[in-house]
Amino acid sequence: MIESPIKRLRKKLDLSQSEFARLVGVSQSHISEIECGISRIDEKVENFLYQLSSINTDEIKEEQLEFIEYSQQKLSEKIREMSEIPE
Repeated sequence: MIESPIKRLRKKLDLSQSEFARLVGVSQSHISEIECGISRIDEKVENFLYQLSSINTDEIKEEQLEFIEYSQQKLSEKIREMSEIPE
């Protein structure tokens, strides 16, 4: 299974979602939504990534979009599988 680039970065920094969110200036639930593929990287997160000069924000944003597509595809497959289960 692929992993959100934001989650990989957060783990690399050895931070919890709450700690990471506090540094970025967003809620923990927003970081969770990004890591789950529900939300895209917004301006606050992008600015935080930009401050970490070794991070290529364009690359991270592209990876996040790919992760969102993957997550949506997996969710669609699960829904399709559930609809095929006889009652």
